[in-house]
Amino acid sequence: MHGQTVSECTLRAALETAVELEETATVRFELDTPDVPEISPPSALPSIVNPTILDMTPLAAGNVVIDGSGAGESHGLQVVEGPLAIKGELEIRCFAKDGIHASVPVSADRLHLLHNGQYGIRMNDGSQTLTINRDALSNGGEGGPALPEAYSRIRENGLGGIRVNGELDAFFLEVENNGTAVADPATGSGGDGIWAEGDTSLTDAKIVGNKGIGAYANLDARFEDGAACGNTVADLVAGEELTTIDTITGDECANGDIDDDGICDEDEPGAPNCGDGNADGVMDDMQSNVASFPMGDDYEYVTLELPSDAALEETVGWMFCRLPDSPPEISPTSPDYIDFTMRGIDPGSEATAKIILHDQAVQPEAFHRYGPTSEQEGPHWYEFLHDGATGAQIFADHLMVHYKDGARGDDDLSENGEIRSRPCDFRSYVAGDIDENGRIGLKDAIIAIEASTGKMESNCQPKADTNNDNRIGTIDACWILKRIAESDP
Repeated sequence: MHGQTVSECTLRAALETAVELEETATVRFELDTPDVPEISPPSALPSIVNPTILDMTPLAAGNVVIDGSGAGESHGLQVVEGPLAIKGELEIRCFAKDGIHASVPVSADRLHLLHNGQYGIRMNDGSQTLTINRDALSNGGEGGPALPEAYSRIRENGLGGIRVNGELDAFFLEVENNGTAVADPATGSGGDGIWAEGDTSLTDAKIVGNKGIGAYANLDARFEDGAACGNTVADLVAGEELTTIDTITGDECANGDIDDDGICDEDEPGAPNCGDGNADGVMDDMQSNVASFPMGDDYEYVTLELPSDAALEETVGWMFCRLPDSPPEISPTSPDYIDFTMRGIDPGSEATAKIILHDQAVQPEAFHRYGPTSEQEGPHWYEFLHDGATGAQIFADHLMVHYKDGARGDDDLSENGEIRSRPCDFRSYVAGDIDENGRIGLKDAIIAIEASTGKMESNCQPKADTNNDNRIGTIDACWILKRIAESDP
């Protein structure tokens, strides 16, 4: 704390001390750890009542997470007097009310507001300004392309993303899927990605999938080098003059697939880690070499990751279907198919795709490909396990699939810098699926209970066992019933 010594090293203690200062308070985070500090307050944090700087830059990671899951009915930061300046990177998530509730100007280098119950940020005073990433220092210099890690993310907040009764000036901003608590945006009850009463300027902003208006400015609005699409009511609206420069809207958005990997933007943010399925610190919908998508009503997400110099195109994932000439060992209800095309690699080079399975109940057993090979010209099913050069290595929660341009596994069999893998199948089983119908249901629980009472043989195949004791019993029945209850809306 600038100018004061705080005996207790917590954010709460620092904010309480700041109340007593008559000058600008600087709360500087200085922790000797390479990890991102996560602060989980058990109740509402003290209000900010003086000009304040929150400085994350001394940290090795450069950012801090404040998680309000246990803070009760509170805002993340309530700013009464200010202004408030955020240096470095700050993430505020999972508060019952607003991530930031302010009556003063707010500026931020990088700001992530995720999964808050009301607004990501709400500013009530019409004379105030919200500025995000104005300097854009981490974006490769003036005129350079924006790097995915430089974006601020405002996502999946209950009533809306940004509500500002003043001006808004932002660079490199993602505003996606806000309005999760709005039942009917047509009534005008919210769900907007951005609502600004003053002049608005957005540069390199991605405004996608919000339940109300993507971005509304009551006065003049300027949108440059961005995209706005898939918003329920409208994409861009201005009360006075609307200026768009190199901004993609409506049908130009390619069905809401900004990174052009074949997966709609409305799907990828639902992946684990708030849309970062491969946990690399970058949202999957901002990377053309990473795609996350649900694989069916009963399954969680799958993430497909290619080398950083490659790009995905035409990615498709689906379940419970049979393609022509399916091998007899693949049942109609068990295969998990993924189609994709890999481009941007050197002709004849090797490349490895990682397939991450986020549903721990799904365990891969085999890997097949459907397509031509050098031995058989027409499309056919063949096992595609690792032979030392190409094929799949199977692990508990992921697969590493090795390809070589023009070799086995590449459908065009040509060294052309493109690998076509359409489709591949990682046959899976479901833990707890005792009757082997591809799903977990009440029948499986009944069989497990009967086994525990001795009415049937308790030994089982590993695929049915849930706790790796090679038996069916009471523990398995409880696990199955819990799984059924969790999936029942």
